[in-house]
Amino acid sequence: MASSGHPPALDDIYFPESHAEVLDPDVSLVIGNRGMGKTFWSLALADQALRPEIAKRYLGTRPLHLDDLDVSFGFSDAEGSRGAVSRALLESVPKRTPVELIWRAVVLRVLAPKIGFELPSGFRQLVAWVRNNPEDQLDLFRKADEALIKKDQRILLLFDQLDQLATGWNRIQELTQGLLKTALAMKSYRCIKLKLFMRPDQAESKQLFQFPDASKISGGSRVLTWRIADLYGLLFFEIMRFEDGRNAFAVVCENLTIDPQTLHPRLGIPSAFVANPIYQGLAFDAIAGDVMGRGSKRGRPFTWIPTHLADGRGEIAPRTFLQVVKTAAEWDYPSTTSTAIDFQGIQEGVRRASSTRLSELEEDYPWVSSALEPLRGLLVPCQTEDITVRWIGAKTVERINSDYLGSSAPIDLVLANLLSDDDAAAEVLVKLMREIGVFEERDRGRVNVPDIFRVKAGILRKGGVTPQQRRRL
Repeated sequence: MASSGHPPALDDIYFPESHAEVLDPDVSLVIGNRGMGKTFWSLALADQALRPEIAKRYLGTRPLHLDDLDVSFGFSDAEGSRGAVSRALLESVPKRTPVELIWRAVVLRVLAPKIGFELPSGFRQLVAWVRNNPEDQLDLFRKADEALIKKDQRILLLFDQLDQLATGWNRIQELTQGLLKTALAMKSYRCIKLKLFMRPDQAESKQLFQFPDASKISGGSRVLTWRIADLYGLLFFEIMRFEDGRNAFAVVCENLTIDPQTLHPRLGIPSAFVANPIYQGLAFDAIAGDVMGRGSKRGRPFTWIPTHLADGRGEIAPRTFLQVVKTAAEWDYPSTTSTAIDFQGIQEGVRRASSTRLSELEEDYPWVSSALEPLRGLLVPCQTEDITVRWIGAKTVERINSDYLGSSAPIDLVLANLLSDDDAAAEVLVKLMREIGVFEERDRGRVNVPDIFRVKAGILRKGGVTPQQRRRL
């Protein structure tokens, strides 16, 4: 697992084709849900040894031109992020300071040493200098850009974990908008680049992009996601990293008349499996069987797993996907099958993944547990009114605003509660749950809760994975 100060090792990296555009220095905004790889790729880009290797792997897909980059973190909440300004430093600046000046100070802090210009060492003092010397700071940007052009070098500043910029949602959005405006301003220079990694719920805020020419940032954004073919490719990549797995998988390949030695140069898996759901499915059938049970009614593991792991956006985190397969491989329920994993282990894997994924979601949105608790025992899909009636009865919106006001309570929900209209506030909460992928809209306006959240929350669905299942002895 990559962490701040500890970038991933080259051998640990799988390179999906669609991720090439996310790594492009000219793409200023990358949008990705939790677990999709925002921090992973930011750490990889920040590592001087990895950048040329990343460019080499994607050479046939998209020329990335990473060789002339000097990369630093502009913000990352985790300690140890090279060059990053911390939340504590941001909080040290007087609140009345225009936020764009704060971010300009962050950029200048990196640029000044490149041209031998000495700036105030304290961050608060640096922000004050930027504010009091508007002409000098603009001149410094121009001189830095000209110097970088002569050196044939570019500066890239990375901004990750934007939801941790401050403790209050209002201030987070204010700082984020200032950062977006700064990223737009830096497009005037040839060699100064900013790249922001942002959560989808932030990116969907209309207020965030209400400034002139904001479309130049939002319109050029890229979404970090994983296709189903990428997830199975990642699984095969992980299997082949170890000798025992590589030998066993070679047998699977040979039974399908696939040469296990003919590897894709970027992905490191047999070329026949790359973006090929037919061969991927046949290989996974050999690993997990071709039915979810003793008959075909419940489907095929190859398609069943993605269907039951997707959130309301249709997205699946790679870590969640691998966790299900790992749990199934370790499952010790007596099995009559001859495959490495079976349907009972897969179902148990989904139950455990549901618990993990919901816990992860609550780290970003701690109010989600308060929203789901009144829905325990509810049968979905259901009408929206079936949900809002329970919330109104349990005073859910009031409780969320009371427990999380000023920190993690969504501003839309706070504003809705001020209307003193229970139905309207509950409708806003439904909308928010859709935005973060916990709810999905079905036909005739019905609402469904995907299995990845439903199981742990104790919400029911006819024919779905049960919240709890005891082993039968």
